[in-house]
Amino acid sequence: MMTIMVNDLKHAMTSAKRDSSYILEVGEKGEENLNLQHKMLESNSIEQLNKAGLREGIVVWDIGCGSGEMTEYIASVVGSTGHVYAVDASEEQIKVTKKRITSADYRNVSFIVDDISSFENKSFEEADIVYSRFLLMHVKGPENVLNRMLALLKPSGVLVCQETAMDSVNNSSGNVFIDRYFQLLIAYGSQNGFDYNIGRKLQTLCSTVASFSKIDYYVTKLDLNSSNGKKLLLSRLDEFKDKLIGANLVSEQEMAEIKQGMSDYFESPRLSDCTLYTEQAHLLAFQ
Repeated sequence: MMTIMVNDLKHAMTSAKRDSSYILEVGEKGEENLNLQHKMLESNSIEQLNKAGLREGIVVWDIGCGSGEMTEYIASVVGSTGHVYAVDASEEQIKVTKKRITSADYRNVSFIVDDISSFENKSFEEADIVYSRFLLMHVKGPENVLNRMLALLKPSGVLVCQETAMDSVNNSSGNVFIDRYFQLLIAYGSQNGFDYNIGRKLQTLCSTVASFSKIDYYVTKLDLNSSNGKKLLLSRLDEFKDKLIGANLVSEQEMAEIKQGMSDYFESPRLSDCTLYTEQAHLLAFQ
């Protein structure tokens, strides 16, 4: 199947842009952190897609594709007889994803700049799998988004979602700066209409929007003590800083204190005796 490039899909696009309160950097600015995040999540994400029946020859929609790490993996599995639709509200994200896919020389991916909150599929293939990772926590109407994703599925399709619950952080060291870090993020989400604990509600939320023949829900732990975890937490602090300060949730001085306190914790020789993880919620809903 021939690749359909961004310019060929303009008839399907809106003027969609990320909500200005979206907390992450987009495009090349956020790519390094998304790559770090992907390294931590990759094995669980692949396992989840395998459970959903990812295989050669099928159609998959990757909603909120970000920097395209999972788009690339999915494209490699579905092969030339399958197809992937990579969707993101950010044109910058789509550009990064398109660059990744082009570099890998995959020709089975279509790129769509659009907001899933209002997207309607009028001319593209229905999906065997609709996949999203850390999407619902960044939208203000998760029920609407779930319904939009369900509308993309074939009658026998599978919805695959991976979300988190930031209040699930286990910090055995009792480090107050780590705790404050996550408290600020949850507060920012609440202030702006996002639920950064939506992983806890994922199964119930999915059950309320549709009837499925089967829902497979399970929780894994994401190790934040790993080298990638430590690097990501500190890098994300720089990424979030201006948004948190601008929301009047924290002062610039306190942000500096939090970063220093976290850095000291990560360099502590006692770190190996501590646990630091957060829970990841995985859901597969079969039509």
